[in-house]
This record gives sequence, C-alpha cells and structure tokens, in this order.
Amino acid sequence: MEELRVGGNYEFLFGREGALFNIKENGLDLTLRFHKPTKDEIEAIKNNDLKYYLTYIDGVIWLVWEFKDAKLIDTPYCATILKNKPVLQDVKDEEGYGLTITLGDCTNGKLEAIRYISLSTKVSKKLKEMVEKQPDFKKPDYYRLCQMQMMKFTTKDIKSRAIIYGKSTK
Repeated sequence: MEELRVGGNYEFLFGREGALFNIKENGLDLTLRFHKPTKDEIEAIKNNDLKYYLTYIDGVIWLVWEFKDAKLIDTPYCATILKNKPVLQDVKDEEGYGLTITLGDCTNGKLEAIRYISLSTKVSKKLKEMVEKQPDFKKPDYYRLCQMQMMKFTTKDIKSRAIIYGKSTK
C-alpha cells in the first residue's frame, strides 16, 4: 500500500475531473479530482464541516457529499460490477466505517489535501445493508441506469431523497 503525501504526484489523481467513491479492504475511499482546485476548495475539503447523505434509487447507491462552503458532490456506487465484490465488516455500536478523502489536481496528479473521517454508526450500517441488497448488474446496464438517473435528477434531488445522513465536524 502506497503512502500518500500532500504535495506528491499520483497517477490515480491525474485525468478526468470528477469524484469516485470506492470500498476497499482497508476502508472507504472518496477520491476528488478537481481542475486546478482553489485555495478555498482545498480548505473546504481539508478542514470544513462535512455532511454526507445516503440514497438508494432503483438499485443504485448514491452518496452525496456536502462540504461547508463548497459545491455538492454526488457519487454513485455499485459493488456488484466489481471483479472482487467488497465485503463490509459488521459495524458495532458507537463505531463506523473509516473514510479517506483525497483531493487532487486532475491536470497534474498533485495531491492537494487528505482527510480521514469516521462515518456515523447508523450510516455505516445502512451502507452495509444497501451494498448487500444491491442487485447484480452487468456493467453496461449499470452505467446506462446511472446515466438515466443523472439526466433525471440533480445532485440536490438525490440529496433530498436521502434515506439517512450524517456529519463530520472539524
């Protein structure tokens, strides 16, 4: 496992602007690739309060991320299209899944910020439940469904349909 350092350049941060949520063996990941992030955007991701919302629409898990003083970010997630479907551990009371948030400049792959939070117990349990009940999708069908939902719903719409939400304060 590669150690990440702010200021370093990483291939996974280079490329198309966007956000990606993933579940890995060592926890949850939210990778944010911004086009030349501003100081305010970096500060918001690194230090501002964060609210997160969990939504389930027609088999697609949506997570919406709301950093104070920054734009809403939505990320769809589907475990069943992965070669190695992740297995989430059971969540004990007063515990939650760890989430590593990385912000990179997609023009050069530079890591601008890294943050680690713990999701709330309730959100962690609901996420595990959603992942376990998610239907098996073929990749093309899943991507088509995501595209249809992105055309039908704004990020605010997805947020408003949240089943549960949590927050992390600095």
